Amino acid sequence: MSLAVSLLPMVIWLFLQFAKVESFLPVGHLPIGGGAEDDVEDVKSGSIACVSNEFSCVSHPKCIPSRWTCDGDEDCEDGSDESPGHCGARRCGPSEFSCASEVGKCVPLSWVCDNHDDCVDGSDEKKCKGQEECPVGQFACANGMCIQDAWRCDGQDDCGDGSDEVGCGPATCSEDNMMCSSGTCLSKTWVCDGDSDCPDGEDEKNCEGAPPPNITSVCTEHEFVCRDRHFCIHRAWTCDGDKDCPDGTDEDEELCGEKAKCAENEFTCSSGQCIQGHLQCSGRADCNDHSDEEDCGISEPKCNMETQFDCGDGKMCINIEQVCDNKNDCGDWKDEPRDNCGVNECLTDNGGCDQDCVNTKDSYYCKCRKGYRMGGNNTCQDIDECKTPGICSQVCINRLGGFKCDCVDGYEKEPVDHSKCKAKYGRPSLIFAQKTDIRELSLEMKIMSSVVNNTRSACAVDFDFKTGKLFWTDIMDEKIYSTNLNSETHHEMVIADGVVTPDGLAVDWVYSHLYWTDTGTNSISVTDFNGVHTAVLVKDNIEEPRAIALHPAKGWIFWSDWGRVPKIERAGMDGSHREVILMESVRWPNGLTIDLVLDKLYWVDAKLHTIGSANLDGSHARIVLYSSSYLKHPFSISVFEDLMYWTEWDSHTIYQANKFTGSNITAVTGTPLSQIPMVVQVQHPYRQPNYPNHCLPYNGHCTHFCLPAPQIMPHSPRTACACPKDMLLQADGRSCKQKEEYQKTTTQRADEIIHNIEPSEEAATHIEAEAVPLVSTNTGDLVGMVVGGILTAVVITCLVLFFFYRKLHRKKIITVKFNNPIFHHTQSSAEGPVCLQRQTVSADYVDLRPSQEMGI
Repeated sequence: MSLAVSLLPMVIWLFLQFAKVESFLPVGHLPIGGGAEDDVEDVKSGSIACVSNEFSCVSHPKCIPSRWTCDGDEDCEDGSDESPGHCGARRCGPSEFSCASEVGKCVPLSWVCDNHDDCVDGSDEKKCKGQEECPVGQFACANGMCIQDAWRCDGQDDCGDGSDEVGCGPATCSEDNMMCSSGTCLSKTWVCDGDSDCPDGEDEKNCEGAPPPNITSVCTEHEFVCRDRHFCIHRAWTCDGDKDCPDGTDEDEELCGEKAKCAENEFTCSSGQCIQGHLQCSGRADCNDHSDEEDCGISEPKCNMETQFDCGDGKMCINIEQVCDNKNDCGDWKDEPRDNCGVNECLTDNGGCDQDCVNTKDSYYCKCRKGYRMGGNNTCQDIDECKTPGICSQVCINRLGGFKCDCVDGYEKEPVDHSKCKAKYGRPSLIFAQKTDIRELSLEMKIMSSVVNNTRSACAVDFDFKTGKLFWTDIMDEKIYSTNLNSETHHEMVIADGVVTPDGLAVDWVYSHLYWTDTGTNSISVTDFNGVHTAVLVKDNIEEPRAIALHPAKGWIFWSDWGRVPKIERAGMDGSHREVILMESVRWPNGLTIDLVLDKLYWVDAKLHTIGSANLDGSHARIVLYSSSYLKHPFSISVFEDLMYWTEWDSHTIYQANKFTGSNITAVTGTPLSQIPMVVQVQHPYRQPNYPNHCLPYNGHCTHFCLPAPQIMPHSPRTACACPKDMLLQADGRSCKQKEEYQKTTTQRADEIIHNIEPSEEAATHIEAEAVPLVSTNTGDLVGMVVGGILTAVVITCLVLFFFYRKLHRKKIITVKFNNPIFHHTQSSAEGPVCLQRQTVSADYVDLRPSQEMGI
């Protein structure tokens, strides 16, 4: 293709020189006023022409976006964008609510009665009828939670405070059911089936014989098998004080014995580890879980330069009023300097300060204004506030001495806090899987409802907002299911073949595909929404894949692997360009999610008790939150707006916290859930942006799978073709053949189409994974050579015809006529060369629509 690209400028130059075809070039966009000269005159005369969606500052030639007006920040130097005359005359639109005490202040109607004060006076949350009441068909728990009426007196604490089980009488189970000690009834067919269903796992105790035949063994000889036989952990993690199995069997007294108590002069870590007592709050973590450095308080700061005087090394501070009062307050007369008391050094050359000089009783000091920091030689340097994570929710614009926060399309700044952005439309909710059902929790009204009932062992869950479909995996059934979120319909099986332990699931809402990880087959696969075809994308050099996340706009797939060498990897959604992006900062990466607004990757680590974030390539990785209490065993994570949500196995709780700082940790579920929460997803339309589908309208000319390709360069291909697991891609890069038939015709091409990463000693040492291309790059080179050759022949032919034509008609003015889609001539000429493939007066109609192959 490089030959074709290099010849294109030459072709254009030749026709411009010989034929004077000016209409061939596109007409560029000119600034308002007619051109660059007009713009210069406008600036010189002190005026500027702003476009329709901009505001013109009154006394300064400057245009700002209209959305910046009346937002509480003065963006014009004269403050005209926030003047009462302009903002007071503003009227709220039909989809906005007018705050009562703030003239001209409007908020989206969707923000009204959402349990969050958006107007300063809180008028958007007043007159909300029935806000404190549960809807019809819901039971009001004592803690304010609303649950379904059907969950009352079912033997499970769905409210979390037990109020839904009060006054229900003694629980009874039918003859074909077993009663757990918690009062829950379960089918006897679930007893001793290798899967713990009772809260304390009593249905799997005292079971004789081998595991039932319907349990697929997925644990290796280096791993410990939990009572729930679908879960395995590293043997080194047993009896370490952390409950790594969901049922805690790796820390049972039967296995580990009774924990030894620490001596009186020792500190007991949260994990049970004992350290010397003097090591607590030493400034360095000595416990493996860092619990010895928690709740240690904050050391006393140094003396305040503005209100206090430092008697020496910050160890003793006295009030500034005690300086130069002829009293020995410091003890060494340091606060009574003879030569400096009463002298104002700021009167001479501003004390040599760059900005402000502050005189004190005994001396002076230089001070920088807000937005600046002190540099060398008493100079003030601008602070780039935008480098501070979370200083703005989404867009940060640095300015001299300050900064400006802005929001992307679809979001609006909160009136109370201009640094935060809130979605204009839609109300978010949490969809999360438990063992026996899938539930939805409204984040505004705290209403919990059932989405899917009677699941065997639901694990991963995801949704497609556009179609209203919900997908989930069941590790006991070893299948992937789907249902409709908008109607109470029966669920359907999507795929079962080749599914063993699908821990992770991700929906590609743009190209309508499902991706999942499987720790039973140690692979990552893709299928369509109906499960008709399945392709295995990654199957080599992968041990324990768990979480999975997608970025369809950039064509990337991310997954975590908690094997013997834990890491987080990424590859193209077509399986190509595989690479390790995080390794040293993870140990048991359980959950993954992507912040599509900021292009950030978030993960939870169940062994390090951390939440981390990084760029999509793994750079700028940092720990957002560490907690041995709230992150004792996190499993899944999801982000939306300024918050992150995660499920916690040990406390049976879903938490939320600030995604930038990890502050304001709050239990979303209020009280512990009756079952272990598995994967959680924030459901909101903005979590699935309307990205373009580059496979339309002809499925990318692929016979089977058309998958998005990773955008590693500006001109990277948008899509790639792939084949189901029983077929192989042909040399044309589009069509597929059965493996048996294909191997009969050619065996050498198979190695070029299916790429297997062969592990080596060097790869095991550096943990670097190769790319996995699905399509051979030789095809692209061949196409480039062919196109280049054809283009060269066309150019030579045109030049020959042109010179012959000019020789025969020297006295005639040659005019080339094109049917330019931008500019059309009203008159036509019968003459003109026809070597260019564009429509002339005498030519037939030529379809000039963009080709799908060109990706336009």
